[in-house]
Amino acid sequence: MYSQQNSLFTPTDHEILKRAMLMLDWESRFIIEMRFWEFNTIEDIARLMSMTWDEVDQSLKTSFNKIKDYCVNHHEFSRNSLNLKLAA
Repeated sequence: MYSQQNSLFTPTDHEILKRAMLMLDWESRFIIEMRFWEFNTIEDIARLMSMTWDEVDQSLKTSFNKIKDYCVNHHEFSRNSLNLKLAA
């Protein structure tokens, strides 16, 4: 059962976030997964992807903005009235 005390997002919010992630290209998804699910540094990701630190950082910022825009504009997203600030 969903408890607002235990989670920032509802189960519906999680589904919307998953859809937002799927809208990104594979490289952007991979970078987010490497950074936040596998806890790699930007330096490690840059080396692995043959990119510069700035390119990885910019990819994260661009991806977060796309995810944020998709979520806050989705009519079922419960936190759409918030000014979400996703930091890389």
